[in-house]
Amino acid sequence: RYYGLAGPQVAGMIEAITGVAAAVGPQRVRPGPRDAVMRVARVCYDHLAGEQAVAMLDRLVARQVLLRDDKEIRLGPSAASHFAAIGIDVENKARRPMC
Repeated sequence: RYYGLAGPQVAGMIEAITGVAAAVGPQRVRPGPRDAVMRVARVCYDHLAGEQAVAMLDRLVARQVLLRDDKEIRLGPSAASHFAAIGIDVENKARRPMC
């Protein structure tokens, strides 16, 4: 695809930004909180977050406790027994609306 610039002012602005970016150099972008410990494990509102939560999700999916596709994550065939073993009754948990 080809795009056109709205005018010489836009071209000048892009050149100026490019010059600043070159002078500063590449900046590493880290997703999530600045504090490294907070990126590892944290609670966000009512769910787990961070690298440990992602690793836990990956393990539960690998064991088919949870099933994941492009649109949703749902309980797998072994979910009820898996979670019951750690004291979680999945049958009693009503889904609340997601914001």
